[in-house]
Amino acid sequence: LSWPKASLRSLGRSAHNTDSAADMRMEFKGVLSALITPRDGGGALDWPALEKLCHFNLDRGVSGLVVGGATGEYASLSMADRIRQVDVAVAASSAKQNYPVLCGCGSTRLDESVELARQALAAGAAAILLPPAHFFRYSQEDLEGFYVEAAKRIDGPILLYNLPAFVTPMQPATIVRLLRATPQFVGVKDSSGELHAVEAITGRPELGAVRIVGHDGVLVD
Repeated sequence: LSWPKASLRSLGRSAHNTDSAADMRMEFKGVLSALITPRDGGGALDWPALEKLCHFNLDRGVSGLVVGGATGEYASLSMADRIRQVDVAVAASSAKQNYPVLCGCGSTRLDESVELARQALAAGAAAILLPPAHFFRYSQEDLEGFYVEAAKRIDGPILLYNLPAFVTPMQPATIVRLLRATPQFVGVKDSSGELHAVEAITGRPELGAVRIVGHDGVLVD
């Protein structure tokens, strides 16, 4: 593993678990559009096309933009390109009504996810989407250790990102435990195609957690 063993109890004693951390609680409503990463005919990243795509979505009433997620094929992009995505989306949003921009910060390595998160927040991202490290499969205890260590290193709001098609699935009980650990975990984006995690959070209103459904197939439910 690329992160030390940690526990939710250790996070409870961290600097983030203070009254000021409550300020990280936020509310997202409506449709947040997960953006593709446009490329030109030669395969190069097409930044004008991304800017146009941002404005296209905002002009049609979405409530926010998401870059660097699975839809954006984040694993194929460099760190610099991923931060540039945030820059483009934030600029487009600022030209409208400052709709929130979320940035996916997935990686195979914790240190890379942390550095990407820090730069994305500095560039104006409202929150980060943090999936577990991809490629290898981990236990639920490993996932908790990953998120605990990430929360210690990232000074900003984190949305847990359940993305079982590409990373180890997070069980609803794991998600609930993490959400209870610190207000820095502001909610979850669940792209599992099931509603178990969302229902588990809905049944615990005291968590005050954001619930983003990331799979179109269950939106009608």
